[in-house]
Amino acid sequence: MATNQNTTPGLVSPVVSGGQVEITARLYRTTDDRLVQEGHPDAAFLYATPGMRIPVSEAQRYGLMPTSTTATPGKARRKPTGS
Repeated sequence: MATNQNTTPGLVSPVVSGGQVEITARLYRTTDDRLVQEGHPDAAFLYATPGMRIPVSEAQRYGLMPTSTTATPGKARRKPTGS
């Protein structure tokens, strides 16, 4: 699994509906499957531009957001009433 150590926080928006995040900067893939920002010497292939949405799983895969604190898509559940 690819990890990303060359990007900085804030490259994706908070989770939006449908379990996706919005990209806020131009991101490029490297030849060894990392994501880097525009202008990085290892940038090889354009991955996303600002405004594009990617699945939360992809954002986690590339290290754009933590894996443990993300919201999961779906309906909110009510707490059962105790009796």
